[in-house]
Amino acid sequence: MKILILYVLIQCWTVYLFGQGNAQLFVHAPVLAPDDTLVLYLQKERIAEPYRNHFRVLQKNNNNGVYSFSIDSLNNQHWVSMGLNFQKRGQTPFFTILDEFLLQPGDSVHIYLSPKKGSFRASEGGYDGDIPIVNESWDAKFSGRGASKYEALWKVKLLSEQDYNKKVMYTISSSYPTKLFDLHYKLQNEALDVLLNYKPTIESEIYDLFERQVRGQYGKNIGRQLEMSYYYRDNKGAVDSALRTEVRKYLDQGKVDLEHTDDNDILSPRYMDYLLKYLMTSFREQNNGEMDVSKCYYYIKNFIKPLKVRDRVIASFLLDWFQFSPNQEVLSDAMSLVKEPYSLEKVSKLKRLLKGEIGYSFSLPDVDENYHVADEYKGKVVFIDFWFASCLACHIYMRDVVEPIKDLYRDNPNVVFITISIDTYDVFKGMLNKQDFLPKGGVHLYTENKGYKHPMIEYYQITAYPYPLLYGKDYRLVNGEFNIRTLEGLKEGIEAALK
Repeated sequence: MKILILYVLIQCWTVYLFGQGNAQLFVHAPVLAPDDTLVLYLQKERIAEPYRNHFRVLQKNNNNGVYSFSIDSLNNQHWVSMGLNFQKRGQTPFFTILDEFLLQPGDSVHIYLSPKKGSFRASEGGYDGDIPIVNESWDAKFSGRGASKYEALWKVKLLSEQDYNKKVMYTISSSYPTKLFDLHYKLQNEALDVLLNYKPTIESEIYDLFERQVRGQYGKNIGRQLEMSYYYRDNKGAVDSALRTEVRKYLDQGKVDLEHTDDNDILSPRYMDYLLKYLMTSFREQNNGEMDVSKCYYYIKNFIKPLKVRDRVIASFLLDWFQFSPNQEVLSDAMSLVKEPYSLEKVSKLKRLLKGEIGYSFSLPDVDENYHVADEYKGKVVFIDFWFASCLACHIYMRDVVEPIKDLYRDNPNVVFITISIDTYDVFKGMLNKQDFLPKGGVHLYTENKGYKHPMIEYYQITAYPYPLLYGKDYRLVNGEFNIRTLEGLKEGIEAALK
């Protein structure tokens, strides 16, 4: 009897403990090497790309083939991603095991991993430790409290990752672009059917959230493909009519989805991604394919009715696009409009991109580990550009715009050109040795192996590269009225700053 009472007390205490914001994940992977480390990334909120947001990082070493994660202080659900510590591209992790799975207080899930044949992902610069990424490399089974959620999302993940689907997509998209959209819609419907099988085993609120995630994933993918196939296409011709039909279909579906959206949907980051892509597609369609950042902002502002959803989509839009057209009026309007706390936090940081704002007081090393600080360049006009090795747009911009302008001012000691790489030291050094696009005679620095997590990157909320900035002699931003992404605009900006 005493043993029974003790057992009941232990069970009650366990339920109480996990109800207070704790969870556990046990990853069984005997195939991994003894020195392999698993890394867990936890996010409560996400706007724009995952790595641009706050996250907790937990690492566990191999303990006889088991990795035990105990997660505390979970006051709500979190999105969890998982990968091996060496599976990165530069400083950006690849989530080859879990990618935005749901973790809730009280979960105690066992994940049993077994290897399967996967496909390699090529990279110009290689990966940490020169080990390539292997996609679709795991089978998994789940047990324990909360396991149904993981099994459902895993089946959806497998569907979207099937190698033959990718090969079919890439093959048919080159010759028959509209067939690609049929395949995306087909995969979305199959994923929703897979999810439906788990509806009896998942809370209704969680099921609705997962459905939003699936619609968001494919909705964003379809919208992105429409952009590449239609708005950014040079060979306008016979396929225009078919593609226009696809745009109309996408916009009709997006309108229905938005009409059934409420503020609870901000819990689905992928659905927010989709709504932004839909609204931008709708805006472009009404403006002959052109993008005007200010006009698009007001379009989004006036289109979305649920206030929290509006705030999230506006924040995501501005994070991605404000850098191309910093506008005091737009930012002031957004800061007075947005009330959702996390969205306001993101938007408020964009003030640093406005004309007249003081620059970040950096201290960064060059290839010889000599540090350069912002104060060295007082009284000079300072051009700064952020880049990374595999960014083709970065190469083109520096080769076709920055290098000619740098050559124009080669004899002017009052104009300084600085490039800042977010790559690791080895990649950075290798690119310097090539010297095929970096402006000769410039100051070339890197972010101390901190990549996109360097405080300077976070200060400017950089989400896209290249990312040029131009500062006057007082180290205040002069971008504003000048399009420094062009030869003429950069020259005009420098001339104005020299006066």
